[in-house]
Amino acid sequence: ATKIVSVRPIKYVLFDQTHGTDSITSYNTWVLSLAERGYVVEINTIDPITPIVLEGYDVFVIPQAHSSYTADELLVIQNFVFNGGGLLVIGDDNPWIYTDLTSFAGITWASGGISGITTDITPHPVTTGVTSVYLSDPIAMMYVTGAAQDLVRDPVGNIMLAVSEQPSGKVIGFADEASLWNYAMGQADNLLLANNMIDWLAIPIRYEHELVVSLDAPAWLEPSDLVLLNATVRNRGLNNETNVELQLLI
Repeated sequence: ATKIVSVRPIKYVLFDQTHGTDSITSYNTWVLSLAERGYVVEINTIDPITPIVLEGYDVFVIPQAHSSYTADELLVIQNFVFNGGGLLVIGDDNPWIYTDLTSFAGITWASGGISGITTDITPHPVTTGVTSVYLSDPIAMMYVTGAAQDLVRDPVGNIMLAVSEQPSGKVIGFADEASLWNYAMGQADNLLLANNMIDWLAIPIRYEHELVVSLDAPAWLEPSDLVLLNATVRNRGLNNETNVELQLLI
């Protein structure tokens, strides 16, 4: 007897619960669906965000932060994406906070947005099977430049969902958190869209040859202080590499 089954590696999703974000309980319908589809969903309550916090996760979700991330935290989050991670930023209350998080990927935020059901949707893996999206109460919209592209627009053409592919990793901005809350997930194709976003973010961009270097070093030192530098080289490409040499210029 033969049975064809779909098999995929376990993926880990981390919801941030610092910086005044929405409680993950508002997204229980979505989280339960992700768990049923094989994802491991966990929460982060550690502030500040450091590389150790994000280590081992495939997708980092920031559900409507109400306080800003520090420059060091923003750098950690960007490096998470550059090292193959997926970043999903959701919200509309504080557009400037979300711009800080996603502007490196060509996605910026501003006040605006119209509620209602929209069918203004661009074909993309994130919108596969999605014919309509219910927008509950958006008060923000987005602009895209460079590698970023808009996929879902409200009834008057404002960008509600934007994506961006960066070296190795991916970024999504979604401009109405309430559309992903429990009460709205049964509307239109919202749950399908939410799951598609995680599916797309969880798959890193792979190249034939790609070496990644990370360096742990302080930003500054007092005279005569001693420090241990930690440089790590990882092969994220599809091929084995030989004769690799790492040089540090101090």
